[in-house]
Amino acid sequence: MKPLMRTGSRKKCLMTCLVCLAAGVLLACAHGFTPPPEAKPATVPQAIAPEVAPEQTPTDAELIYEGMLALGQDGQPPDYGRARKAFDAIIKDHPNSRWKKLAERLVGLLNDISDCRRLADKLKAQQTDLAQENDQLKKDIRLQNEKLQAALTDIERLKNIEIELEKRDRLLR
Repeated sequence: MKPLMRTGSRKKCLMTCLVCLAAGVLLACAHGFTPPPEAKPATVPQAIAPEVAPEQTPTDAELIYEGMLALGQDGQPPDYGRARKAFDAIIKDHPNSRWKKLAERLVGLLNDISDCRRLADKLKAQQTDLAQENDQLKKDIRLQNEKLQAALTDIERLKNIEIELEKRDRLLR
């Protein structure tokens, strides 16, 4: 009996499913997050805001809510720094929280985003450098082609002069 899929295809399918699942979870978290019942749904918690007194530590639910809001809310661009602070606060201040593992994973994903952005910036700089180098090489090739054409023209003239000289030598003999 033949297997339905080859081993490589199974792995590829499994990886695709896992990536889709992770993307779905992230999208659901970022766009459809509803605060837990103990959080204040009508107001945005001021978890990281300077108005909060230092002795008041926000709850883990307030911090996860703050982090999720920072990742994207109604068409506003995500504030990755604010989200990272909220998730780091959960990890540091609430080590036994049910949100700790999620916060650790989200910090890992934020690190990946940061790495990707740095890499993209580096690649853009390299692309600019390569484009300038490419333009310079095109100019150099154009100049070398012009020199080659001039040299070929000179060679053709010299051949014609040599032919003329040979004709004169024959006539003079």
